[in-house]
Amino acid sequence: MRGTLRGDVTAEAVYFAVDSSTAIRAWEVRLPAIDPLGDWLVVVSAVDGTVLSRSNRMAFDHPGASGQVFDPNPVVSSGAAVPPPSDCDSTENEAGLSGEYFSRPLLGIDSGQDQLVGEYVDLTAPGVVGAYKFAGQANEPSHLYSYPCNDDRFEEVMIYYHVDTTQRLIQSLGFTGASAIRAAPLPAHAHYSVGCNAFYSPENGGYIAFLDGCTTDPPNQIELPVDWAEDADVIVHEYGHALQDDQAAGVFFATAEGQGMAEGFADFLVAAVSADPCMFEWPTAVGTELLGISCLPSFKDPEDLGPFRNLVNDRHYPEDVNTDEHVTGLIWGGALWDLTQTLGGDEAARMRVLTIALQSNFYLNETADFADSAAAVCQADIDLYAGADLLAIAGVFEGRGIPSTGDACPAPVGGVAELSEVAGLPLETGGSSDPSAGVLAGVAAAVAAGTVALASAAWFARRRLAK
Repeated sequence: MRGTLRGDVTAEAVYFAVDSSTAIRAWEVRLPAIDPLGDWLVVVSAVDGTVLSRSNRMAFDHPGASGQVFDPNPVVSSGAAVPPPSDCDSTENEAGLSGEYFSRPLLGIDSGQDQLVGEYVDLTAPGVVGAYKFAGQANEPSHLYSYPCNDDRFEEVMIYYHVDTTQRLIQSLGFTGASAIRAAPLPAHAHYSVGCNAFYSPENGGYIAFLDGCTTDPPNQIELPVDWAEDADVIVHEYGHALQDDQAAGVFFATAEGQGMAEGFADFLVAAVSADPCMFEWPTAVGTELLGISCLPSFKDPEDLGPFRNLVNDRHYPEDVNTDEHVTGLIWGGALWDLTQTLGGDEAARMRVLTIALQSNFYLNETADFADSAAAVCQADIDLYAGADLLAIAGVFEGRGIPSTGDACPAPVGGVAELSEVAGLPLETGGSSDPSAGVLAGVAAAVAAGTVALASAAWFARRRLAK
């Protein structure tokens, strides 16, 4: 199993019947997994670890409903061995990409109909007007939506699977019920027009739409001919905008910094879901000159940026705030990615930071800037995790030059003992009556243990001892 589990793994010692007369000692392991989705029951030999049996106990809405997708795109899945062709709209080009398909389950398809209409996304695109192609082309009574990438229905399957999977991941983090985020069918159009882009529109209740590539992309003057819904990174990014708008309608589009943070959050959502800070490889890395190159640097000039983004960058606030919100977004998205690396850089760290970032969006209003958003992240960590990550958050924001409003960052106001407890630092006075000795000793212990960066720990101590 890979990715995030939906619950605890349990194991029980059992005897497994090899045949009618023989049983061996074994472990019966239950794994509630997201990828591949299921309530998996796996029986493992206690003698040599051999998998004796594996079955999925989950009951699906449409047993066997599945689709063929890229996951996330051919550049990544091939290890950059497959550079994009001119497009995937010819039989010859499709044949070169046929090894990059994955079969995935399609969950939640509405009963009584056969189009890609489900619990969280609707490819018939109700309320979306002005498109140059029809929506809702995939229509399979068998519920087997397997198409080549030169078929317009392929992109509909891409959008359905990746939006639905992202929403289910978000719910697994606890965003359900009153805290649910866009947990309703989102209209989506896979082929809205010709162009080098995709977008989220808040009109008519909100929808996402994807364009079918272009021959030039001014001012970049490069060809980006692939259909943009063929890259899961693009799909998840646009869905990120829909999520934010559902949390606080219009907040992230009202100010220049708000627009930058919206782009940064959507970029980080992609990175958290895909475990990759580099994104949008498929519509961007056109041509064999990029063969073997997994990611390009994030350039400082908007005309050099293109759609290819990397959250591993040196963008700094405020000097790298730009008139292009996508450039500004690299500061915020980069900071969130930095935080995942500070917290361990693994799946658990990515999901923890994603949970904090999602929660923080609830706290913002239409005037929010970087400082307000930083304070919201700290407050979300306090509310969700009793402030256990405040030191790491403070260090990351300091490194990016991001200030914060209020007292949530770097820690809630309180005495040294309370601060130590909330921040996860040991309070070691060594017999001294000076409480500052405890803070400094705790800082030293945290640095020595490698749990806190020296710069952030020292800054944190100075801030608190000055109060």
